[in-house]
Amino acid sequence: MSGSILSSPESRRLGQKLASMEAEIERLRASQQATQLGDSTLYGAIYIADPDGNVKGIIGEQADGSTGVVVTDGPKPPAPSGLSLTPDMAGVVLGWAGTFTAAKPLDFSHVNAYLSDAGAGFVHGPSNHVGTLSDAGSIPITPLPSGTQWWARLVAVNNSVPPGESPPSVTVGPVSPEQVVAQDVLDGIVTEVKLANDAVTAAKIAAGAVGTGEIAGQAVTLSQLANGSVDATKLVNGAVTEPAIAANAVTANQLAANSVIAGKLAADSVAANNIVAGSIQTEKIAAGAVLADKIAANAVTAEKINALAVNADKIAANAINAGHITAGAVTASKLAATLILGTTIIAGTTTTGARVQLNSSGIEAFRGNGTKVLDFDTGTGDITIAGRYRSQDSGTRVEINPGGSDPSTIRLYSNGVYGRISAEPGPSSSAAILIQGSATDTGRLGAYNNESFVSYVGSGISRTAVSCLQNTLNIWAVGDIGLYHTSGSNQTPIASSRLRFSVSTGEGGSTPIISADGQNSGLKFDNGTALIVTADGQAFAPIRASQFLVSSSEQVKEDIRDARAVLDPRQVIRQARARQYRLSAEKWYTPPATDEEPNPRPVQVAAPLHFGPLAEELPPQMTVSLPSLDGKSRILSINLADAVGMLWAAEGQREDQQQRSVTGRAVITSGTIASGGTRRVSVTWDDTPLEVPTDNIALALPAMPTALGRVSARVDPASVTTSGCDVLVTVSGLTSVLVTAALPVAVEVVGRYLWTPPYQPEGA
Repeated sequence: MSGSILSSPESRRLGQKLASMEAEIERLRASQQATQLGDSTLYGAIYIADPDGNVKGIIGEQADGSTGVVVTDGPKPPAPSGLSLTPDMAGVVLGWAGTFTAAKPLDFSHVNAYLSDAGAGFVHGPSNHVGTLSDAGSIPITPLPSGTQWWARLVAVNNSVPPGESPPSVTVGPVSPEQVVAQDVLDGIVTEVKLANDAVTAAKIAAGAVGTGEIAGQAVTLSQLANGSVDATKLVNGAVTEPAIAANAVTANQLAANSVIAGKLAADSVAANNIVAGSIQTEKIAAGAVLADKIAANAVTAEKINALAVNADKIAANAINAGHITAGAVTASKLAATLILGTTIIAGTTTTGARVQLNSSGIEAFRGNGTKVLDFDTGTGDITIAGRYRSQDSGTRVEINPGGSDPSTIRLYSNGVYGRISAEPGPSSSAAILIQGSATDTGRLGAYNNESFVSYVGSGISRTAVSCLQNTLNIWAVGDIGLYHTSGSNQTPIASSRLRFSVSTGEGGSTPIISADGQNSGLKFDNGTALIVTADGQAFAPIRASQFLVSSSEQVKEDIRDARAVLDPRQVIRQARARQYRLSAEKWYTPPATDEEPNPRPVQVAAPLHFGPLAEELPPQMTVSLPSLDGKSRILSINLADAVGMLWAAEGQREDQQQRSVTGRAVITSGTIASGGTRRVSVTWDDTPLEVPTDNIALALPAMPTALGRVSARVDPASVTTSGCDVLVTVSGLTSVLVTAALPVAVEVVGRYLWTPPYQPEGA
């Protein structure tokens, strides 16, 4: 029967015997798993030798009295591979990936690292040994001289006695140390004792940085003082006495106005050549003191003549012509209320050189070379000015055409600095209007004929810009684009808040990446997929969420069938067992950015363990080929929803399983089974099982009383089919067992199995 129930006394005895046999089998299995030398003791040592008798290893007591395992005369290890040499601040970093040009030897001890500036062919030895590594890692080597080039190589060493060395690795280099710049030096780290003598010159001292308290007594001598550097404000009252004044040291320029009065002058001490031009004012001259013969030629100019002081009767005929009138000398008070001229007035020495012309058509001004610099046309009202225009000479002002050579620029000054508005050539033969600061690195606001933008200019070129076109907002930069959070205007951005926009390569060509450098995570878009990646876009990153929702309603599905119509779920799982593994990309980790280290370097870490199937072991219906991160290759992948669905189907199969059993028997009626001997007997199942039984138990029932307990039976696993099986009958003890028709040996077998009903299409 395929599902028989044991009920007869013989069957019950058989069941009891089977239960006893199962317990005995389990006890024997447990005893076979125990070590046979669990409580053994080894004295001395075990020597391991090759076929020629050469000792290759010693286990136990060693020649020096110690105990352990020593490899002797082992083969030399292979050369290391995967080494790197990268620049570091004031030094270099020598790294090793922990790999070799061949398999890693079991007796590997460490690698010796060597560094030299003698070129790629340098000789390694104790003088240039810089450290050891017993596994993948790196050795920072600082300080090293700036501007020098360095090469490095590795040599592997084993635990053999004596130690064996590998051939040297390939030599890497040259690499130069990174120079230390001001940003790399912490505030306060350079103290007085760190400075060389005369290292600080006047050019390195900020204005006002050295006060009186910092100057030692008598430290400043006359030779250290610049001309004119000591003025009256620097002297204490009464500090300068007559003996301290050198002869002729005090000139007119050193005297304050009105400081010398008549009582201080000796008689006839002031001669004409001692009087500075213009120093004697009108109020200092007594009435009638200056006679005509005391006035030098041309000494009296127009501004020295009072209004109406010179009458016509005082002027000789033809004594005044245009060349005798100084510019500005004829003012309104010198002219009649209405002065009408029918000709052109020219202010200048000639009619072709530098001059100003005034007539009924307007006002014109010319340079000495005849170039017109001003044209005020009274007919049209137009004013044309060549050269610079300033609203005032200094301070807050507007300046057009700065320096007279930049006519397309307007400067607006405030507090000594300026911003500017200028017109410059734009794209597609357009003109750009730009508003920006005066510094080399500055912000810029501008507009073309069909575009406006805000940008940052560094070293003379736009390095970051946001531009607006019709239905388009463009953000571009020289390098990646970063968005930061700051606490206010002109504040230092928070490095860990950076959100970076960049472009990488992918299957779809140039693919955009949005990444948070400080959090080492990002989002990459490539050919119909959104990828969760690390900040550098070189590896996948994990996802955390409270829910992962997938549309699963039949409203969004078609071609709906039972999974078993395509695949056998349990067979899929049997062929693709879960494996332990590590992801190659996870052995590198980039720490979060900080204000001190906004661009941290990746470091090598121990990749975490993962568990799951290999896509290569799954049927093609469950795999999909996806592009690699760089788009240069494709990687076989699985859909997590499909994997869950297949597990769901396999669990459904398990729920449908039935536990079934079949029985069979045979009888040995003749022959002798020697002690320790075995007899093979074929057993046919009473009924045909639906599957090959997997759990089979055999029971031997000898009729000879003296054979009870000495005859055992077991099923040969390789012989089990849906028709029957072979049973191996064995006799233990000191004597053999004689089998006859009157004293036979009966063999009973029970075969058990789990049966999964086959898939039946719906409606079949």
